[in-house]
Amino acid sequence: MVYHRQMLILSCTDFLYSAVWFVGSWPAPASGWCTANAFLGLLTAVPQAMFNAAMCLYYLFTIRYKWSEVQMRRLQPLLLVFPIVWGLVSAILPLSAGMINPGINGACFASKAPSGCSGTDCIPAEHYYDLFSSIALYVPLWTSFAVALVSMFSVYITVSKDAQNDSADEAPVGFLWFAQREAGQDGSGRTRSRRMARQAFWYLVNFFMTYVFSTVVVIIRMSGSDVQFALTSLSYLFSPLQGFGNAIIYMRPRYLRNREKNPEMSYWQAIFAEDEYDHRLGARAMRSTMRGQGRQSFLGSFFFREKSRSEETGVMAPADSNKEISNEPDVEAKLGSINEEEKQEEA
Repeated sequence: MVYHRQMLILSCTDFLYSAVWFVGSWPAPASGWCTANAFLGLLTAVPQAMFNAAMCLYYLFTIRYKWSEVQMRRLQPLLLVFPIVWGLVSAILPLSAGMINPGINGACFASKAPSGCSGTDCIPAEHYYDLFSSIALYVPLWTSFAVALVSMFSVYITVSKDAQNDSADEAPVGFLWFAQREAGQDGSGRTRSRRMARQAFWYLVNFFMTYVFSTVVVIIRMSGSDVQFALTSLSYLFSPLQGFGNAIIYMRPRYLRNREKNPEMSYWQAIFAEDEYDHRLGARAMRSTMRGQGRQSFLGSFFFREKSRSEETGVMAPADSNKEISNEPDVEAKLGSINEEEKQEEA
């Protein structure tokens, strides 16, 4: 499916980019390993941001414009190929021009050489480094973040309007609405859209936390000021962690479903136990069995769940009531409706 394919390529890029940060300045500055590490960093740095923006576009088209799986499959080659091509170009150009050199901290990147040079004393001239960094790195990075912000703002507006039109639900309040508890287990299209929107906003928050500190560091350096040690430390701490955060967010719906259906499950079992909705329906359903009638919590949509009625009253439910309670059709019926919809669109 489109969602899982997009997450796979994003996860691979996250892993490679984190490996670059892990290796850091270990290779000898003048060695081929140092150059290879810089090449891999240039290859994955911008595509990682682009793939995050592509994930936000996926949610935008799915939630706001109601695109089907067939329509998303037609768009996905562009969302996958363009970042890869951009990464290859931004890695091959500095390598062929001899612009990959050890930096001040010993790690190789597109750094001016010899160290401390300026103007035409650099090889190549200093303005080539500035031009490359601006066009190949900073502009696409910040553009990706702008695309993600605009996409999620559009999704928020759509979800807010849907909630206002639905008398049974409340409109999202404030910018932390996505961190509130699930509002019931209704299986309607609007409810699934809200659950997908919550998932999308968590990806955006993780994207923001990954790049905000490094972006501030770049802006301060471009202004000619000194960067404080605390800010540099935060940049080095959060930059490699995007893949870890995305993995937690990706497993979040499965965790919530498993813990609601089987309250006795441990945290690890709820995370790793497969759920039939993981691969058969993907993000289009984004189903959760949470009841959501209790108080709201900032981390409610992450790892907190509502207590079942038997847990609250202390009375064990009859054996027949152990079956999953849901207003949605069964999985086979839903799969059949999706397949029929795709066949009609292909025709």
